[in-house]
Parts: sequence; structure tokens; C-alpha cells
Amino acid sequence: MLSFKIKVNGQTINCKSEISPLLLLKKIGKKNDVIYCGARMNHKIIALSTIIREDCELAFIDISNPQGLEIYRRSVAFVLARAVFELQRNSRLSIYHSMANSFYYDF
Repeated sequence: MLSFKIKVNGQTINCKSEISPLLLLKKIGKKNDVIYCGARMNHKIIALSTIIREDCELAFIDISNPQGLEIYRRSVAFVLARAVFELQRNSRLSIYHSMANSFYYDF
């Protein structure tokens, strides 16, 4: 039987089945005014959809954190690229660069 502990915000949570950080947020109750965009599991950045199956320390990343802001910007850039491809089926992405605090696309 699967059993592991997740330490988050100084609190230890016992889990009997695998769980994602997103489901864990719902379980422990998240702040409504905070936008979480990732998590740090044992000092490694992971997606909120990553499945956790082992003991770990977990910290949630929101957009007020520089790493969180980068995750958010990159996600929005991918959504923009996808939207362009949906609207302009014949378009091709020829250049994609990360530049300081922004992204550059050439379609």
C-alpha cells in the first residue's frame, strides 16, 4: 500500500495515494487572491499536474515570485503561439527567442 508524507508550509500531510500539487492545493485550501503556476518539490521546479508518489518537501510558486513570473510568461507565450496556429493554419513559427522579460516570435 502506498503511503508517503508531503511537507508543505511547515505542515506534514500524510498521503495514502498519489496526488498532484494542484489536488493538494484544493485539499489544503488555497488563497483566493494568489495565482499559483508551479511548485518546487525538493528544490526542483515541477508543474502543478506532476504526480507525487514519495516523501518530499513542497512549496507552491505564484506569480509574485520571479520563477513564477517566468513560468507564467512562458505559458502565455505558448498559448499565443497556439492561438496564431489555430487562426492561421498555414502559418509557421520561424523564430522563437526569450529576451530578458519578454519573448520574440516571427511567424
